Amino acid sequence: MKTVFAASAVSAFAMFGNIANAATLDLVSVTENTYQHAQNSPCIISGVNCPQQPGGFDYTVYNNGGNIDTVGAASPTYTVGSLLDLFPGGFAVGVDVNDTNTPQTLAFFTMSVNGGVVDSYMGSTGNVGNNNNGVGFADYLLTGFTSLAGYALTDLVSFAVNWEDLNDGPDSLFLVANEPAPVPLPASALLLLGGVGGLAALRRRKKRV
Repeated sequence: MKTVFAASAVSAFAMFGNIANAATLDLVSVTENTYQHAQNSPCIISGVNCPQQPGGFDYTVYNNGGNIDTVGAASPTYTVGSLLDLFPGGFAVGVDVNDTNTPQTLAFFTMSVNGGVVDSYMGSTGNVGNNNNGVGFADYLLTGFTSLAGYALTDLVSFAVNWEDLNDGPDSLFLVANEPAPVPLPASALLLLGGVGGLAALRRRKKRV
């Protein structure tokens, strides 16, 4: 089932409450077609159909294509458990932008838990141009989301967005798994590798002699 919702900037801010004390998210530009909506990167708010959406994971479909001054939308409500099942290592949000010659504005984006905003992004005019022309690929990532690991599995999570100066095709937001950090080798493993390398060098020297 898909949910439809739209709001003006004023009503959206009123609906999602005070975000002044929320943790600040970062907007990171993506210059290649790296992140795409897929079964493991489900839409949460989208101006187009998401055909690869995993079963049972709802998303909001809203009209944000064409020349629109302001449009806002809220995602469906998810449980912490359902998000941790998909993203045990946390997630970012892919921002798929479609515009013409004038960059659009991602005015704000929030993540709320049990109705309270915990993470937020507030952007300046023209902050999101179209980097990767094509529906389904992220032009930007919103990063820095609060870990959900400390919440109860039944706690409720929702997202909200407000756009300004829309001027072309529909824009979408979808979840992207955090890339795992490299696991450092323990000191004992490094010593072992150094010892193996030393033995190999010693054997080569003996063969030459």
